[in-house]
Amino acid sequence: MVDELDRPRAIIEKIQKSTAGLNKILQQAENSKKIDISRVWRLAYYLKGKKKDENKDAEVRKIFDEIIKQYEKLIFGVLKGEKVNPLLVSVAARWAEFETRKKIESEQET
Repeated sequence: MVDELDRPRAIIEKIQKSTAGLNKILQQAENSKKIDISRVWRLAYYLKGKKKDENKDAEVRKIFDEIIKQYEKLIFGVLKGEKVNPLLVSVAARWAEFETRKKIESEQET
């Protein structure tokens, strides 16, 4: 999204920070076999953007919608008793940070 759609790297940080909320939801689902739906709603709200002009781009909204769907799959998987690894999201976001850092550093050298 950052490279192909030329979007700010802050999007990656937003995804990285969202994993903290996801982890809390998954822990609750694993321990009590239920979830606080308001936490799920707040997580989706955080990802989609609180400000009117934030994420107004249709392509960005579409990507965040897909991320939210993946989070929901993880949550429902835990509720069904499946083992899921929420760290994959965090690792993917971190990897994206490193990949986009290389681009920024090479642009600064020229």
